[in-house]
Amino acid sequence: MLLVAVNDEKETAGDYFVKYRVVTNKDKVFYLYADKPYLLVQGLEPGVHYVDYFESKYIRSGRQMTDRDEYIQFEIEADKITILEDWLRVRLYKKDGTRYQQSKFEYIPAVEKQKLKEQFENDNDMGYWQFAD
Repeated sequence: MLLVAVNDEKETAGDYFVKYRVVTNKDKVFYLYADKPYLLVQGLEPGVHYVDYFESKYIRSGRQMTDRDEYIQFEIEADKITILEDWLRVRLYKKDGTRYQQSKFEYIPAVEKQKLKEQFENDNDMGYWQFAD
């Protein structure tokens, strides 16, 4: 399984209005939302994968805003949870009366990665699952 983190920076009032469609090189599609701290992606076969691209889409209409190529490699191990090395940083802000939502993938600092692990463990019954190295 793959754990993908989201880091949101809300600088103005209001709801997030964009979701993110992420596609891997093996055509696995998943959606990230700025108001959710992480997503657990299931159904990936063990082996090397990478995020191929992601799209920004309006939540209400589904209309695509932007499409960006990415290359974020990760390895899935059987019966383990892999944390994607990059998190999606989302910024909601207001400029000249208009709200904007920007996003980009960037490396997760080690301290934040540890916090993510602890939050995930607190939110979920790990059972026999463990994090990959």
